[in-house]
Amino acid sequence: MPSCELSIRLNRSSRKYVPGDMVDGVVRVVANRDVSCSGLILSSMWKTHGRGNVENEELNLTKLFAGTWSAGSAHEYEFSVPSGCWPPSYEGNVVSIVHYINVKAEIPWGRDPHKSCRYWVKPRRLQQEEVVESESKPRSTSSLPVYLFKQYWWLPVIVLPLTAAFLSKIVAFFKYGVIEPGDDFFVVMVMISVTLVSLWFFFFQFLPARALGCPELFIDKDYLRLGGEVRGQFLTTTRKDLPVSSMIAVIKATEVCSSGSGSSEKYYEHVIFEGRQVFQSATVLRADKALSFPFRFKLPKGGPCSVQLASNRLSWGLNVRIEIPNCPDWQQTVPLWIEPPLLAERKSD
Repeated sequence: MPSCELSIRLNRSSRKYVPGDMVDGVVRVVANRDVSCSGLILSSMWKTHGRGNVENEELNLTKLFAGTWSAGSAHEYEFSVPSGCWPPSYEGNVVSIVHYINVKAEIPWGRDPHKSCRYWVKPRRLQQEEVVESESKPRSTSSLPVYLFKQYWWLPVIVLPLTAAFLSKIVAFFKYGVIEPGDDFFVVMVMISVTLVSLWFFFFQFLPARALGCPELFIDKDYLRLGGEVRGQFLTTTRKDLPVSSMIAVIKATEVCSSGSGSSEKYYEHVIFEGRQVFQSATVLRADKALSFPFRFKLPKGGPCSVQLASNRLSWGLNVRIEIPNCPDWQQTVPLWIEPPLLAERKSD
């Protein structure tokens, strides 16, 4: 039997709070025998649960009592601590974020009894934390070679050093007739890697971009709120007449988490919301004509706001796909940041 038993009672029966609220309640201690306590410590904290690495933060440590409890006695200690602010509470499939009130009795030379009580923090944003909306950017007028360089400058940075290392091994083999132990594996892996990367780039990046000319996805604002509207347009100028089957915009909200680290790191994902809209049916893109295809997408009124932690996140994104007959589809994904409502709004929900 533990030396004492702890319990927590919150004054607010709903256990729902917004940032800036005070969490009030009572800690009750029942001593089973004479106990000397060096500190009855209360704190608030948040902690992630699910399939990803656990993340947490402890705040507002308060010492409620230090002294001796006699056997059979019961004591109550009132407390009032600020509620958590960020991240907000969330209950999901692979990611959950839970806020707690914790209390622990520090017993010298004994086991420290502890107790936790969950409470819910609604997503809210203080007025002074409002993020300035992103500004619209002008359309690029780059030629196709310049466009491809801007989009895929990183590819030669990866491929060229591997190719150079591969060629050096081949030259050494023809010059000396010997490949050092282990180099044969390296040569084979470089050949496979360069071939696969080149084929992927050619079929899924170069061909669609070349067919469309200089395609661009333009979003008016990427900082939004639930119930708001995503507005944007797809811009292109083709070099020749090009039929397309459809233009599709997909908005997706996902829970994403990672567990482990390094080579053992694993990723898990669960789709919370997915909305699909065909903003252009089958048509023909006329050559040498600057074309614009606008779209508007209504966000749902319910759902989580964006949260970005080290190993756990709630993310929103917009994917636009252009379906081209007899050619791989062109597609691009733009991340969106969904802000919580202002603290002054929806306080009653």
